[in-house]
Amino acid sequence: MKEFMINDTPVKMWARTCDAHAWKEVTNICSLPFVYHHVALMLDLHGGKGIPIGTVLATNGVVIPNAVGVENFLTPDEVVYKKTS
Repeated sequence: MKEFMINDTPVKMWARTCDAHAWKEVTNICSLPFVYHHVALMLDLHGGKGIPIGTVLATNGVVIPNAVGVENFLTPDEVVYKKTS
C-alpha cells in the first residue's frame, strides 16, 4: 500500500496502477470539502463516471449516490420486468 496526499486529503492506494481517467477523478474527489479521513483506492481501480470504480471514501454530512456504484452489466433492453397483480 502507498500513502500520499492529494489536495490535503490523505490517500491510501492498494492498486498498482491508475489510468489517466481515474487519476483525474481521484484528484477531483480529493478536493471535495466533505471527504472524511482519507480516500482508499482498491486493487480494481479504473475510471468511472465521476468517481473511479474501486474507490472507497467516507463523507461528513453528505451522501454521494454514484459513489455506491454505477457499473451496470445490463442494458435497458435486457432488463426483465415482472408484472404484479
